[in-house]
Amino acid sequence: MSKQLGFTLVELMVVVAIIVILATIAYPMYSEQARKGRRVEGRDALLAIAQAEERFYTVNGTYVITDINDLGVGAACNRTSQFGCTSQDRGYYNVTVSGTASTFSATATATGGQASDTCTAMTIDQLGQKGGTGTGCW
Repeated sequence: MSKQLGFTLVELMVVVAIIVILATIAYPMYSEQARKGRRVEGRDALLAIAQAEERFYTVNGTYVITDINDLGVGAACNRTSQFGCTSQDRGYYNVTVSGTASTFSATATATGGQASDTCTAMTIDQLGQKGGTGTGCW
């Protein structure tokens, strides 16, 4: 009797089936954790803007800005419009700022691949109150 070397087709199919099952479970979990991790980018931009708004208010006595560049948040946010910017790292969030003499509000809205996140928008105001549209934002 000769000894056979190698794997049978059944053994290979069992291994392939196990790999497919693991991938089916792991990929959605990985994707969700990646989306949660990218929320930090939006939070960082909002917190930087909130700090800059407070500094601006201390100096000028108002939260009204003429341009987002007045806040000096270039390290956290790339200007895209007069009152808007894109989060600095990968651009997963569009951030807008609005204000009156005594109040301001900043909103980070998820874009691109991040738009499928359960948290689609995060907000912060002059009182430091944090909110969001969806679940698990802050």
